[in-house]
Amino acid sequence: MVIGGAEVDQTTPRPAQSGILIVGAGLAGLTLALALARKGVKTTVIEKQNEIAPSKWAILLYPIGMKIFQDLGVLEGIMSLAMPLKDSQVDTLGGRTLATIHAGLLLKDFDYSLGIGPSEIRMVLRKHVLESGVELLEGAKYLGAVKDAGSGRVIGARCTQDGQEFVFSSRLLVGADGYKSRVREDFAVKTESREYPPVVGIMVRHRHGLDRFHMVLASGYQVVMLPISLDLMQVGLTERRITEEELIKRGEGYVKKRISDAVPSLSQVLDASGANFRDESMLVIRPQEIWAKSYAVDGGVLVGDAAHSFHPGTGQGAQQSFLDAQILAPVIERGVNTGDFSRESLREYEKPRQTLMGFWKGNSQRLISMETADGRFGIWMRNRYMRKVDKITERREVQEVLLGLRPPSRMELLQLTLSLLF
Repeated sequence: MVIGGAEVDQTTPRPAQSGILIVGAGLAGLTLALALARKGVKTTVIEKQNEIAPSKWAILLYPIGMKIFQDLGVLEGIMSLAMPLKDSQVDTLGGRTLATIHAGLLLKDFDYSLGIGPSEIRMVLRKHVLESGVELLEGAKYLGAVKDAGSGRVIGARCTQDGQEFVFSSRLLVGADGYKSRVREDFAVKTESREYPPVVGIMVRHRHGLDRFHMVLASGYQVVMLPISLDLMQVGLTERRITEEELIKRGEGYVKKRISDAVPSLSQVLDASGANFRDESMLVIRPQEIWAKSYAVDGGVLVGDAAHSFHPGTGQGAQQSFLDAQILAPVIERGVNTGDFSRESLREYEKPRQTLMGFWKGNSQRLISMETADGRFGIWMRNRYMRKVDKITERREVQEVLLGLRPPSRMELLQLTLSLLF
């Protein structure tokens, strides 16, 4: 057998359930495992962490994600840990509402979104995955893909757990191990990436919940309040021309003052809510978008952030992971029945996902560049854009695109661009 181009000793491979091995028990991996289990296809999932750590960040679970989880039978459990959020509002520093980002127009049963930590979603998925008979090995680290020496086809993976190495044989190896994916490296898939200014998050506790997602735009940075639960709220700050090391050195007090100076109204909200900053609650991340040129090889496929990661301000990373799982599951089910997991057979999943990701790639970069633009022109363009968004997001065809159901056609993309600019 060959791992990463090197010969390894032949050992007795341990077969993955149904021949499907998923690396990573994150949002994409667990959603896919559960979607397959619902189709009668049991899988083996390996996860390097022994337990699910509490969330330090929160996401918006949009109506399309809620619909997917409803179909999988887990929405009730997720809703019990989340906070319902009505239409999002985007305000200026002066308190003027630029736009209302409408949710639920396309899906009448879900006229709201959910604010929730990714770990809370994972805990619910994990429970249902185990109940569905999925083999979940936590504390098992992926070491490398195993390839057939003659054809180069992926036929399994080498792993380690409790100091013991072993080999899984598989018909399909699924890389769901995040934007720093080792599986993607072993597939030798070409990527492109883009880095953005560091993001600082501060966790605060407060007595009252918020009834909406609230984003305040300012020149050079944005402030985001997003409840994780009734007693937990988070503030994020994006700032230009400052390194991650500098932010950590300046500490939480500096970030609190920057938020207070930038958005006095936000400080008033925090004071009124009785919010208190937690000790060591500052989180600094450097957002980086990763885009795989291909999602599939013979015997292998990528899902979620391993295939396409987004800047957190775009708010589409998790939703696209759920959609990956929804679209890939029937393709895998068909492969189990036919025995065909060639790259060509997996194109049925890859092609529509790459088309939609191409749209979100450009949209993400335009939005983030606009949000962090300095000067009067940047502020003017941002305000104009958001006012237009208020009206455009009421349209059904735009909702289909924004919810991630499909990419826009060339004509729709042209019309959207023109309507935003003029």
